[in-house]
Amino acid sequence: KQVTMAKLTPLGCLRCFFVFSVMFFSGIISFGVMVCNLPLRLISLYWFRKISTAILKIHYATFVYLLEGWGGIELLEYGVHIPYNTSAVALLNHRSNFDWLVAFAFGARVGVHGSLKVIIKDSLKYVPIFGWMQWMSEQIFIKRDWNTDQRLLSNTIKSMTKFPRPFWFCMYPEGTRLSAKSLQKSRDWAQKQYGFQLEHVLVPRVKAFIAAMDGFRDFIDVVYDATLVLDTEPSMYDVFSGQGNTRAHLHFHATKMADMPTTDDGIENWMIERYKVKDKLISDFYANGKKRLGPEPPLPRGPFPAHLYFNFWVVVEIFWLAGLYIYLPRWLLPSLSSFVGVSVTLMLLIVVAAWFNLKTNQHRNSKLAASAAAMKTSKTS
Repeated sequence: KQVTMAKLTPLGCLRCFFVFSVMFFSGIISFGVMVCNLPLRLISLYWFRKISTAILKIHYATFVYLLEGWGGIELLEYGVHIPYNTSAVALLNHRSNFDWLVAFAFGARVGVHGSLKVIIKDSLKYVPIFGWMQWMSEQIFIKRDWNTDQRLLSNTIKSMTKFPRPFWFCMYPEGTRLSAKSLQKSRDWAQKQYGFQLEHVLVPRVKAFIAAMDGFRDFIDVVYDATLVLDTEPSMYDVFSGQGNTRAHLHFHATKMADMPTTDDGIENWMIERYKVKDKLISDFYANGKKRLGPEPPLPRGPFPAHLYFNFWVVVEIFWLAGLYIYLPRWLLPSLSSFVGVSVTLMLLIVVAAWFNLKTNQHRNSKLAASAAAMKTSKTS
């Protein structure tokens, strides 16, 4: 894969700052509410989790909007139809820096973005606000030391069996992002271990997945194998500046838990075969001119209305800033403490927010129109 990046411009940096400020503000407020919710955990773990899930749904909607609305990345869904509000174990290949945004975007479509559980590197829990919220929302942090992680994962999965449904336990079995270096290293190891090589995905690590199967076998009914590929690979700057301008193709294969192998070797062989299928899907995708992922056209499900939640946070942030300007001591902000200063500042913020959202919605509508035309052409071909 080759990552492209748009030209760095003052307007692009301003757009990055605007959307980041809204997301960061949303994170601060949501984190504060979750801290207030912590004492409830001592009384009722069930209701603590229910309320936390509701808070996270409102906050994580900003992630969904960043990808599909602001970032200009269109998410297309293929394969089996995923029902709404169901619990599952999901596997996803790890391609880029914003795979986690794709997981949240699709999770929102099926009603689980507030209860999406992901295995994350332990170091990320120390990131201010973002990492703290992931820790409070019971994400799984691992140190990539199986002697330590095995017990942690086992205890977490045991706790998750009591989690209010629905939820998704999302895994990236490759353990690292796809790159030329990681792919070559994976191919060399796969040739030595299994006698084959993959071209577009890394060979998965199976220990965590085996632990998940053992823990969730009597609790979850289905395992989804999701394959992700993009027309082009935008950078995080492209996404935050609203210049992603690409399509993310997501193909789902479902296996009933009752049909999953029960032995460790059987589970490992199942996963290896699924990754061979992933590799073939992506290979055919490139060979067919990036028209669609799989033999069938995209499913008709539309995006989650995340722009409503994002605009809600914009309005809340504007009034919060207005309150600061009004009630902070005059000597701190002399020019903004006056009525005129507050009025002008608020008007500027509202105009900027409205302009950004207008441009983003225009871009989103044009992308949807182009997608509809592409789907119509795909069905007739």
